[in-house]
Amino acid sequence: MYIKKTLKFKNINKMKNIKNTFRKVYRGLRNKISDKEIHQMSLDIANNCNKMSIWNKKMFHLFLTIPKLKEVETSYIISLLQGRGKKIAVPKVCSKTSLKNFLLTDFTIIEQSKIGIFQPKNGIQINSKKIDVVFVPLLVYDINGNRIGYGKGYYDNFLKSCNNDCLKIGLSFFPPEEKLIPSNKRDIRIDYCVTPSRIYQF
Repeated sequence: MYIKKTLKFKNINKMKNIKNTFRKVYRGLRNKISDKEIHQMSLDIANNCNKMSIWNKKMFHLFLTIPKLKEVETSYIISLLQGRGKKIAVPKVCSKTSLKNFLLTDFTIIEQSKIGIFQPKNGIQINSKKIDVVFVPLLVYDINGNRIGYGKGYYDNFLKSCNNDCLKIGLSFFPPEEKLIPSNKRDIRIDYCVTPSRIYQF
């Protein structure tokens, strides 16, 4: 397990500039991955998720993939969860800074929002306190579990509303950055990150 230390930044603009640099680099790395490679690596990530000691949990939160962003294809993990009889909550953006969670069922209607996010149209809303495991989208993360997302703050706000013992698992095509990512009190660390080749624990 890695030593938990974080770069605390008082200069917000400097921190934003560093994070934006990381975002630019990793968006570029993603864009170099072919669709075929994305599907194979996503399958490898799902297989590694299957090796984790999380299957005594009941309620799992999972984001729905946005293909144009070359995200990890989460349909493989959805199939894994469904095959194990687990309950799945998927997110819906309800404001500029917050998410709501809806139970994914055979009757859930998925639509694409104006900003390109795939999300449930309606359904059974799930209280964040009932979620045991969250699979977290990210662009980059470091060896202490600090992460950088897309910069909207949806997941930081959502994760703060979950129970303290809720497991936070990142999904990434890449290993962690050795260089520490700057953070502040709003940023929530992940507990694990699953890649095609291994599982990192922080």
